[in-house]
Amino acid sequence: MFVETQTDTALLLAAPGADYPFMENRARLYLQAPKDPDYYTLGPDSSFYSLNDLYWFMSNLLLAALLLAVLFFSVAIWARCCKLSRDMKKNRRLLLVNGALAAAALAGIQLILYAVDLPSSLLPRSRITDFAHYAETFSALFSALRDLAQNGSAAAADAIRFAQGRMVLAGLIVLAGILISVGKIVFGSWLDKRRSRPKPRHAAW
Repeated sequence: MFVETQTDTALLLAAPGADYPFMENRARLYLQAPKDPDYYTLGPDSSFYSLNDLYWFMSNLLLAALLLAVLFFSVAIWARCCKLSRDMKKNRRLLLVNGALAAAALAGIQLILYAVDLPSSLLPRSRITDFAHYAETFSALFSALRDLAQNGSAAAADAIRFAQGRMVLAGLIVLAGILISVGKIVFGSWLDKRRSRPKPRHAAW
């Protein structure tokens, strides 16, 4: 293990061959073991993060965004089916189509949930939906990475660019899911109005 970059508030260590998965307490114990007094300077409230886990988390962020997009689409299908069910005899074909879409969306949700694999070191201890934990954790992590990048750390700069790119892609995926869902509802309403118009009668001459 050696120091890659160090600032007044952050320290980036390279640890080839380190044990995996990353555990903060294990890393803390290792770094606080007796060494040369000038080897590392650790504050009592210091936090430890893994860049590998950051890459891992951001890669899975795309799957989480896809899950949200599919959930939005599922809500749109449910709303459409509720409207069509008012006249099941007339809308039987459309109900079958939307039922098939709902089954596909459900299968997609199950596949995505199976594929999502988030690193435990960046997750809350109690609830995975503890957004305050994510805000606090990533705020501290990116603050340290920005300090290290400004001090010339290529690894920190690469991690920031990777995370920002994945967050932009995740936002675009969610936005696409919302637009597709809204578009389905709007198109369904337009189709219902078109079908409800009386057919013109053509006079024969």
